[in-house]
Amino acid sequence: MRCSAGETSSGKSSLLNLLLGKEILPHRLLSCTSVICKLRYGPKLHARVVRDDDAVQDVPLDPDANPMQQLSR
Repeated sequence: MRCSAGETSSGKSSLLNLLLGKEILPHRLLSCTSVICKLRYGPKLHARVVRDDDAVQDVPLDPDANPMQQLSR
């Protein structure tokens, strides 16, 4: 089940980043999180990217670096 948690630019990503204690989700004054982001607890910090063609890529993330900079590559 998918549902919207709030209006555009209402601070959802900023709140989650604050609760996580790390800038993991993108946030801007304009809408930038139109991609579905699913957060799960796990033993290692990584991102699983699912592309439009359903190809899956696991991206390991350095916990001491900025995740957004690592994912932008």
